Amino acid sequence: MKRELLMLMLIMAVLGALCALNPSPACSPVAGAQIYRQIDWDSTTELQRFLAQDTTDQYPWEYETFDCDDFALRLRLNALAMDKYISVVWIGHGEFQRLFGQPLDPQYDGHIMNAAIVGNWLYYIEPQTDQIFPGIMLDRMEK
Repeated sequence: MKRELLMLMLIMAVLGALCALNPSPACSPVAGAQIYRQIDWDSTTELQRFLAQDTTDQYPWEYETFDCDDFALRLRLNALAMDKYISVVWIGHGEFQRLFGQPLDPQYDGHIMNAAIVGNWLYYIEPQTDQIFPGIMLDRMEK
């Protein structure tokens, strides 16, 4: 678990640096947006409504210009503009296979997507399609 957290922190730092060096549509916040707080989602229905109205999935995919990390950053910024929190996460080959039911192209080391907390659950989100995947229970209550 520690290794995954360190990897996520490293990825977030690298993505932030990439946005600073090479601004793209995924890195610029929605015009006029002010971010005051970040709140988790009340329900999967609320998350689904947000994804249905969000236009991130309508951007054209373009290798190295607007690909998986750009989609994930754009969705995150759009959620933050609504004071909701969505994280950017990296998944490896095994998790990709589990979620999508097919292998990740071997030329890639992993895939960048999003995650959101709803109640006691973390859900993965594919920002290119708005698909929501059940993730993991966050806190296991002891009896």
